Amino acid sequence: MFIFQVVTTAAIICAALFGIMLAYEKLVTPVRPGKGERLEAVLHVSGEATELENTVRGLMYLRDSGRIHMDVVIIDEGMGEETEKTAQMLSRDSAGLTFLKRTENSDEQRRTGAFRKR
Repeated sequence: MFIFQVVTTAAIICAALFGIMLAYEKLVTPVRPGKGERLEAVLHVSGEATELENTVRGLMYLRDSGRIHMDVVIIDEGMGEETEKTAQMLSRDSAGLTFLKRTENSDEQRRTGAFRKR
């Protein structure tokens, strides 16, 4: 009888832990693309964005861990020289990460969404 109680208690604890893990995953990543949908995280970056690398690495962690399926796009909207170097380095090192630079006519691009891939 004692062994049955131990096994039953262990099964209940495992089921409870599994339920907590499922609930935690739903709370951490509540966004899931539906059928025929695709997610993109688009970062519009200007000036010296000192936290760009941390932001991108966090998004890539969520993607690489399987929590969310998405591509990451960095759009240069007048970023500083160091920030641009960081964005270029990140896009070279990471699959699923695209770095786009606006071309000269920015008013027209804002209306049409035209970008040039870097």
